[in-house]
Amino acid sequence: MMLSPMSSLMFATRHFTMRLPYITEEPKKWFKLILKLTRSARSLVGYSLVANIIGAYAVTYLEFKEYAALREKLEKLDLEEFTDKK
Repeated sequence: MMLSPMSSLMFATRHFTMRLPYITEEPKKWFKLILKLTRSARSLVGYSLVANIIGAYAVTYLEFKEYAALREKLEKLDLEEFTDKK
């Protein structure tokens, strides 16, 4: 979602379909143009970012929960094996 506007600007510069300011000479103007062109997608990007954060948190929580349960089972098996040898 972030690369699409950048590639569109690159093609516009290469094929001379739109006059773009130089990023090295006029960075403020260039960033204003990018904000103007991506205005309609900003809310979608925000919602996608929030959904991604919540999904990553849920997956990470479940992984740690499973890891803790597995580690507990392995420690229990090791303890049983250790007591059986004595």
